[in-house]
Amino acid sequence: MCFKMSETVFVLRRAQDFIRRNLLWILAGLLVLWAVFIRYEHILDHNYYYIVSPDSYFFHWLGGRLAAGEGPPPDSPITSLPLYNLHSGLSPTLAYVAKAAQVMLHMSPQAAIDFASKIVPLALGIAFLITVFIIAYKSCGRRVGIFSAFAWAATAYGIELSAGGYVDREGLSSLLLMVGIFVFYISKYWKPRVQGRDVGWLVGGTIVLLMELLLYLEWDLQAAMLLFAALTAYFVLRLLIGYWNNRNVSLERLKLIYALREANWGTFIFILAINCLALAAMHSQAASAVQYIRLYVTAGSSRLGVMEYGGLSVGDLFAYQLLWIPMIIAIYLTLKKRNDYYYFISIWFLIVVGMSLFARRLEVFGAVPAALLGGVGLNHLWEWSGVSFVSLKKVGVIVFILLLATVASLQGASLQKSSAMSPDSEWLDALRYLREDTPTNSIVASQWSWGYWILDVGQREPFVDNGFYGYDLDRLDDVGRLYISTDDSEVLQIMKTRGINYIIFSKQDADVASHIMGWAGVKDRPDFPRYSLYSRSMGGNFTSNAGLEVVYRSPKSERDYVVILGLNQQETSPDSNQSP
Repeated sequence: MCFKMSETVFVLRRAQDFIRRNLLWILAGLLVLWAVFIRYEHILDHNYYYIVSPDSYFFHWLGGRLAAGEGPPPDSPITSLPLYNLHSGLSPTLAYVAKAAQVMLHMSPQAAIDFASKIVPLALGIAFLITVFIIAYKSCGRRVGIFSAFAWAATAYGIELSAGGYVDREGLSSLLLMVGIFVFYISKYWKPRVQGRDVGWLVGGTIVLLMELLLYLEWDLQAAMLLFAALTAYFVLRLLIGYWNNRNVSLERLKLIYALREANWGTFIFILAINCLALAAMHSQAASAVQYIRLYVTAGSSRLGVMEYGGLSVGDLFAYQLLWIPMIIAIYLTLKKRNDYYYFISIWFLIVVGMSLFARRLEVFGAVPAALLGGVGLNHLWEWSGVSFVSLKKVGVIVFILLLATVASLQGASLQKSSAMSPDSEWLDALRYLREDTPTNSIVASQWSWGYWILDVGQREPFVDNGFYGYDLDRLDDVGRLYISTDDSEVLQIMKTRGINYIIFSKQDADVASHIMGWAGVKDRPDFPRYSLYSRSMGGNFTSNAGLEVVYRSPKSERDYVVILGLNQQETSPDSNQSP
């Protein structure tokens, strides 16, 4: 009995010693499990389709076609773009993984592409965690690394970028941007030598240029321009800060030399020179570069009403919620301590916020520097709270960290609940109707947010969507008139002229009524007209008229519902259901 007791005590002590020595790594493992869970919890909710974000449906659809050896339809607009098969985000990766799943796991093509769309974001999420940890760990130590990884997992954008089913471009693009920017920063500390000459600038610059190339191939020119613009802004700001910090140096020449060294001028000049040579070699891309700059500066105020190209709002900054507390602490420490790493992450974050003032879609790229700032701030709070775990300060910090984790878990759980993120069960029933009960060559009109749902889940061609089939002003004008028209014969004429076979109305359309009516030139009106086709269809006051009829209506309930109108084979009597 004594032997057993002493053996138990020995085992417990060994376990205690192991936990004490490896506590941070154990916490890191728990962090990975938690981060994976809050990204995948929504897959268990069968009331929603698992794909997250509107544009992800396009890449899911294209990945399935690439896996089947088909690619985009030959008559689609994207085939006219140069290198269209390369500028396709995660679709080629999804296709490769899906093919492997078919061979190794004997999955059907649809099951394989669904499997790939769940596994690839997981791999990206783990890569994000590891990369964020390495950046902070190499710069400030292991604890800051773990806090930074935790902060990244606790941001709304961090959750979204690597959620299960999120296969849009921004996830991989953010990872490539993060690597490129960090390599540029760290390369000034690299001192490899060849025949006695420092070639750190060459190694760092080459890796950054490789990231630019991958961004170009994975997205297009605008992604490569984004990395170059961020590096240029960082170089200029770091140069100014370095010059100011050396203001007490008597010689102007020495001030400039010190500032240039701190700004990593050698690597930047190399990157600048190669970019200029590449642009000269591909001079046709210069016009595209100017177009993208004009788009980001002016698109937010255009008639299109593209929200992601609108300016950043104060409400957008609340995406970081409680993380702002450690972030502000980190910015304060930057001003106080003038630490080079602190300068790096603070400038990086401010650059993204500055760019987002022109195009809010860029704000998502601020998730990484925000997490790195959060890691520094959390570590400062931990050190401020003392050594003892029983101190009130330490308990307070632990409670704050648990609160951050709770908020992040709630964000992850509700990620797909947004009406634009994933179709709910009633939308899925309507899309199933399109897929199974309409001709395969049908063209379906809706407001553009649902275009990729129609393309991917409904397997029909949308009249307008987020970019594949496009959304020029003439077509948007017609879509707007389909919604607001009180003359059903006008709707019929638009459908016949445009080759539209079906119209989908949903309750979610009411949330963006002002945008839809703006396409048709109706301004300063928050709701659809009372006797518009949309209002009558959604209110149950329209069944058929002027060659139109309701072909599908989901059951009315407290949840959103969908109505599909189609062309009737025989026109109904004009006075059978006239608009008042």
